[in-house]
Amino acid sequence: MKKIQLALIACGVALLATGCGGGGSSSSAGTPAAAKVSITTTNAAAVSKGAVSSSKATAQSGSSGAAIAGRGTPTAPQQSLINIALAQIKRVETLKLSTAPTGVVGVSMAGFPMTLNCATFAVATAGSPNSETIDIQGTATAITSASMTFNACVSPSPVAAGATETLNGGFAMTVSSQTGLGTVASPKVSSIAMTFTNFSSVVAAPSMTTDTSTISGGFNIATSNNGTTLTATISGTSLAMNSSVDGAFTLKNFSIADLQDAPGAPVTGNYSESYTMTTNCAALNGDIDITTPVPFTGTGAANPTAGKMVITGANGSSITLTANANGTVTQVVNDGTNPATTTTVSWAAL
Repeated sequence: MKKIQLALIACGVALLATGCGGGGSSSSAGTPAAAKVSITTTNAAAVSKGAVSSSKATAQSGSSGAAIAGRGTPTAPQQSLINIALAQIKRVETLKLSTAPTGVVGVSMAGFPMTLNCATFAVATAGSPNSETIDIQGTATAITSASMTFNACVSPSPVAAGATETLNGGFAMTVSSQTGLGTVASPKVSSIAMTFTNFSSVVAAPSMTTDTSTISGGFNIATSNNGTTLTATISGTSLAMNSSVDGAFTLKNFSIADLQDAPGAPVTGNYSESYTMTTNCAALNGDIDITTPVPFTGTGAANPTAGKMVITGANGSSITLTANANGTVTQVVNDGTNPATTTTVSWAAL
C-alpha cells in the first residue's frame, strides 16, 4: 500500500488504463446513488485494489519527501488531497501581511485583494503568468475567509527531490473556528470549509512521470496540531478528482482521517489512516463502501503493520483486508452465498 497520493484511482491491473468513474461535484444534493458492486471471488482482486487505491489517494502521512511521494519506489511525484488542503491553508496564513481594523468583520484585510508573482512575491498584474490573486478577510487577530486564484503559479514541491508544482484555478476557505497555540498544553484546533473550482496541480520531478490532477468540489477539514503530531480529517458529500496517472473518481459521503508528524516537529514517521466513504468505480460498474474499523498504522515509508479495512458490495458481499505485522495482508472474501475464502497477499498486489 503506497503512501496516500492525490490521484485516484487504479481499480485492478486491467483497470489502470480506464481508471475509476469520474464526474460529479460537491452539492447539497450530493451525487445520485449508483448500484453496488456484487463482489465475487472472480473480481475480488480488482475490488480490493480499487478500494485500497481510492483510500490511500486521499490522505498522506509522514513529513519526509520520500514518505510524501509514496511507500516503496514512487513512479510519480504525487500529492494527497489532505496535504493539498493543508498547503493552501498554510499559504493563506503566510500571506496574512496586514490586518483589518480591530473588531471589523467581513472586510478585506488591509492591502487585499492583491496579486503577487509566485516566484518573487512582488506585486504583479492580475491575470499575468506565474501569479496568484488573493483576498483575505478577517479581524486584527484572525482570518475569517480567503480566496485565491492561480495563473500558472510555479513553486517548489516537497513531494520529491527537485519537484515543482504548477497551480491553476481557484479555491476558497471559510474559517468556522480556530483556537490554541499549537503546543501540547494548547493544541491549535481549526475547522475550515474549502471549495475548489477548476483547480489543477501539475507536479513534476526529475526521472518521474508528471502528475496532472484536478479537483472540483468542496469539503470540511478539521485539524489539531499539538506541536508534535497533526491530525487532519476531511469530510463531505461529493468530490470529483482526476489524475493523469491514476484516472478519475468520485467520492461520496466521505470522512478520511490522517495522523502525521506536525510541521517542524522531530520526524518519527508514525502514521494512522482511517476511512469511511463510498467510491464510485466505473470500471467495476458501481459503488463500493469502505470503512476501517481498525485504523491502518505504520512508520515511515513502510506498509501498514496493523489495521483492518472492510469493503462492502451488493447482497451482503464483502472483502476484509487485515494488515499483518510481517507486511502481508490477509484477505477474506465473502460473496454472500458461498463459504468465505481466505488468502494472504502482499500490499504490492493491491
